[in-house]
Amino acid sequence: MHCFVTIAYRLVPSSEPNSHPLQCNAGCIDAARQALSTIVRGSQTLGQRNLLGWTRFLNILFSLVPFASFVVLAGNTVASSSAEDLALLSAAIAAIEPIATSSLPGKKLYAACQSFYQFSQLAVARQATFADQTLVSDHGPEVPFPTSLGPPQSTVSYEHVMAPQDWDTVMNELDLDIGVGAMASFLEPYIPFDALLP
Repeated sequence: MHCFVTIAYRLVPSSEPNSHPLQCNAGCIDAARQALSTIVRGSQTLGQRNLLGWTRFLNILFSLVPFASFVVLAGNTVASSSAEDLALLSAAIAAIEPIATSSLPGKKLYAACQSFYQFSQLAVARQATFADQTLVSDHGPEVPFPTSLGPPQSTVSYEHVMAPQDWDTVMNELDLDIGVGAMASFLEPYIPFDALLP
């Protein structure tokens, strides 16, 4: 249920002014957290008692509902550098690990989630590094750098949606036996895009 709510709220733009391009509406983020928390709790109960049943449940769940909750929370983790969300992503990866051995699409979904998690982990670590950057002077106490070493300001223009040839490049490794156009129309609604098209 929370997975569907995440998808529905994904259509609502972020209410925060000047929000990060990867940040969704607060309701969408909360629904994504609830969805992943529910999957983690299910893994801790059903997954511990009956691994085969848990694996079948995950296969049915992901065949019926896109795993948008993971993508939404990974984007929010990058945007907000939230250690709590990063921990939830890690727990969710551990919870869905059984599908990696059950089927090829399950293995690919698991690998994609791992990639999103690793990207989020690097972004959080990078943000923490920028926050801790100080210059040590030879003759005195630590002094902050005179120039900002914060994350680069968003200079990327978000006015172009990915072209089919871009999807070919991105999706070479993630082949689910469907065409690039079908994959693009499936994924693009979940990619934050707040710019106006010409």
